[in-house]
Amino acid sequence: MTYAQAAAILGVHVSNVPKLVTRGEIRSRGTRGPHASLLRADVEAVLERRRERRRAKAGQEAAPPPRPVTAPPDDDHEWLTLEEAGEVIGISGQAVGKRAKRGKIPHVRQGVRVWVRADHAQIAANSRTARQILRPA
Repeated sequence: MTYAQAAAILGVHVSNVPKLVTRGEIRSRGTRGPHASLLRADVEAVLERRRERRRAKAGQEAAPPPRPVTAPPDDDHEWLTLEEAGEVIGISGQAVGKRAKRGKIPHVRQGVRVWVRADHAQIAANSRTARQILRPA
């Protein structure tokens, strides 16, 4: 069986077959190159292992359980998520998270959730606007 035939059976690109040979999942009959002869039983065994992995994965829970919703740190201030703070500042939530991680924006972390006070987000937005206005042309 050639590399191209093995690739067609496995549903992969031809360039992946030599990798399977190198890892020892498929044995070669000794010839090299695009017309190398591979053992059909090995190719079918790899196909069956892949099918079993897919079946096992399909049997597992499709979606991870939802994360618990955390409440803001306190009731004394208005708190924003990263996305909400990003809307106030005019940048993405991911950019707010990076700046918070670097210490540029004050924040509070509760588990996986990061909270930014609304007044701090507004200060950051005003600072950003001021820098844009005062930037020399």
